[in-house]
Amino acid sequence: MFNALLALFKKFGIGFTITLPTGYTKMAKYFSDDEVRGLDHGFIQKLDKAREIAGIPFIITSGLRSPEKNQSVIGSVPDSAHLKGLAVDLRVTSSRDAALIVDAAKAAGIDRRGIYVDSYWNPRHIHLDVDPDKINEVLFVKLEQN
Repeated sequence: MFNALLALFKKFGIGFTITLPTGYTKMAKYFSDDEVRGLDHGFIQKLDKAREIAGIPFIITSGLRSPEKNQSVIGSVPDSAHLKGLAVDLRVTSSRDAALIVDAAKAAGIDRRGIYVDSYWNPRHIHLDVDPDKINEVLFVKLEQN
């Protein structure tokens, strides 16, 4: 019953914090612990803030990656911020949602943003990262490679 209620809250983008009797507190307001496991804590806070600003659900499709997983992702780079827990990819299905996410991320302090589009220029996913070893203040658009 509890898991069904959590799934319902997540489906409708309702944020919540759960404190268990052991003193455990969820890592993020809007994301499950599994979605953000291995991500930098400061980055998680920025993602939560961006999600709150955007007012729409963020669906994480990729977060922390192992070197093996990163190599298997088409178009990935060897120094990916995903390897450090400093990046996520979010599913997006409309230009409006892409704009809301990109703008909210910037407002939340996430300065590296990318929009991956299909061959018809429809947005497919958003890349967000806070890797200090990479050029800051970036917004890119790339063709998604399948």
